[in-house]
Amino acid sequence: MFWIYLALPLAWAQDAEGTADPPVVEAEADVRLEALEADLATLRAQIEQMQRDALLAEAEALASETPPPPPPPPSSKNVFNPALTAFGDAIGTVGIQDGAVLPGSGPWLRSLELDLRSDVDPFAKAVAVIALEQEPPYAQDEGEPPAGEGHASFAVVPEEVYVDFVALPGGLSARVGQFRQPFGVTNKSHPHDLPWTDIPLPITEFLGEEGYTDVGGLVSWRLPNMVTGITVQGGALRGGLLDPDDEVAMPQWLGRVEWFHETGQFDWGLGASETGDDQDIVGGADLFVRWRKSSWRSAMLLAELLTDGEQNGGYAALQVQPTRPLFLGVRADWLGESYRVGGYASYYTSEFLRIRAGATKDAEQLLMHLQLTFVWGSHPVEPYWVNR
Repeated sequence: MFWIYLALPLAWAQDAEGTADPPVVEAEADVRLEALEADLATLRAQIEQMQRDALLAEAEALASETPPPPPPPPSSKNVFNPALTAFGDAIGTVGIQDGAVLPGSGPWLRSLELDLRSDVDPFAKAVAVIALEQEPPYAQDEGEPPAGEGHASFAVVPEEVYVDFVALPGGLSARVGQFRQPFGVTNKSHPHDLPWTDIPLPITEFLGEEGYTDVGGLVSWRLPNMVTGITVQGGALRGGLLDPDDEVAMPQWLGRVEWFHETGQFDWGLGASETGDDQDIVGGADLFVRWRKSSWRSAMLLAELLTDGEQNGGYAALQVQPTRPLFLGVRADWLGESYRVGGYASYYTSEFLRIRAGATKDAEQLLMHLQLTFVWGSHPVEPYWVNR
């Protein structure tokens, strides 16, 4: 019996453990679930903080490096529209011969030029120069007005229309169309861009009254940097310069080599040019030296020699700039047995307006000029003789 009474309490205790109160179990489960959720939230917060710390460290490392170059500015809407510049060139001329004023003396409009320039595409640029020109009031060689209506007559002339190919390989570039030929220094410029009112005597004799312009193609090669400042040019042209009376022009070739170098306050230039056809040849050599102390002080020496094998000629000019807007110069021309000397003074009120006074004297006559050159529109490239 003792063992029976002893087993009964133990059985009652085991039965009590197997039948615990359900609300108590649920409460314990809720507590554990809340603890797990709190631990998960803490873990997520730690992960997010680690990610933010990693991104911040990466940003600080990138900020400490050299920033990349800024992106190019957006292209202008007018990048492929022509830049427009207009040049006006008005001259007053008085000629004196044997003590008398020459017929035709007075004011005249040498030219009104419209210059249009633009990029055609990334590989080419186009230029068109259209001029309204008036005939000179006198014939400089004879001292008499030209025949017909004389200087009252006007003509519209396409002076230059060409395309420059600027992205050729191997340091090459090309020009195709009608353009002023790179024969010497002076011939490259339009008359209103010269440092003198008139054109040197040998230029008018060998290259035409207003210089040499022709239709054709020209290739230029700038030698690599190991031989700095050397450019070689060669081209094929329609021709007609050497024998303008021919009804059918003979094709011409043109070649030029030039060297240009800057050293200290000096610019140096040497060049040689030649053009011809199967019968005639014109050759030339040129020298250009410029000293520039500042934009207020400069001096320039320019000389060219030309020959066609039968007749020789040349000119030499010296120009000084005593102050920023003022240029003073002298020039001497020579052609065979003929000589001409002159002087000039050019004054810039601004880059867009220039006043010039000059005079030339040969064996027969004295010509005095007063010139007004004005520009409006896009700012043009300064002539080679202007120091800025």
